[in-house]
Amino acid sequence: MGRWPCLFPTPRRLCGLAERPKTPILSQYMGSYLHLILATTEGYKTTMKWSDRARWLSLLVAASLAGALAAAPSVFAQELEEEVDPRIGLYSSERGENEFVLDRTSDFARMKFVGETEILQLQVVPGPRGDTFFKDDCGRTVLRLTPFGGATLYNDESDQGEAFGRAAEAEPLRLAAVSSSDAERMAAKTFGEFEEDYGYGMAVEVDYFAGSSRTDTQAAPLISAIDNTITALRRISRDEVGREVVKERLRHISFVSATDKTLTLEGPHLVVRYKWGGDISGVPSSAAILCYLENNL
Repeated sequence: MGRWPCLFPTPRRLCGLAERPKTPILSQYMGSYLHLILATTEGYKTTMKWSDRARWLSLLVAASLAGALAAAPSVFAQELEEEVDPRIGLYSSERGENEFVLDRTSDFARMKFVGETEILQLQVVPGPRGDTFFKDDCGRTVLRLTPFGGATLYNDESDQGEAFGRAAEAEPLRLAAVSSSDAERMAAKTFGEFEEDYGYGMAVEVDYFAGSSRTDTQAAPLISAIDNTITALRRISRDEVGREVVKERLRHISFVSATDKTLTLEGPHLVVRYKWGGDISGVPSSAAILCYLENNL
């Protein structure tokens, strides 16, 4: 017996004459329903008239569509829950040597290189052809993102930039909860390592928020401020001239809790103000500290 002809002009794929394209929701339900329809009507092919057969099949198709559409909302909701947030992702270089996480869930984008501690806060600037540019606190372009998900990272080593692509999902970038005693230990450790590496040190003073204790877990901005300051000093000290300037003109650094982040230089004394108990938005970035020292030392 020949193939049973299609009854409807549009869904030819329902009759097996063409392969059905895969759909995320209805295909898994429609397949089982149509299989049941064909199996049910198989026994009536030789006994039913064509008009009765068409009417019977039409009723079964309508019933199957109603059942599939009734089941679709729950499946669709589940797929929405599992949908990847395109605003957060892990980006990797072509060779996989460098990776960073980009978080665009707030007004200011956040970026963190894998293996480093600083969370960069970047200004989002729309560009031509749908591109998006990300600038640091010094106004320098750090990253370009295309509408198709490709990224170009700009650094001191390459004027043309390095190509990156989205490699995986990632968690939002947030400061971890730490205590004041952790901040004290980190300050002693990081500035001690700096003195060993460059042969000179400086006095460091850490001021806590009024009323906080050594076990307070809101000291994450303080630790971030210390880490960013060391990063800026190391970048300046890579150059011999910069290293001599820092050695001669910077002798004392204080980290002070305040209502907002600021930087002031009083002679050889640098005061880094941070917002106690806040997020990364209340901490001067290493780029901001670097630019400030280069312009004021």
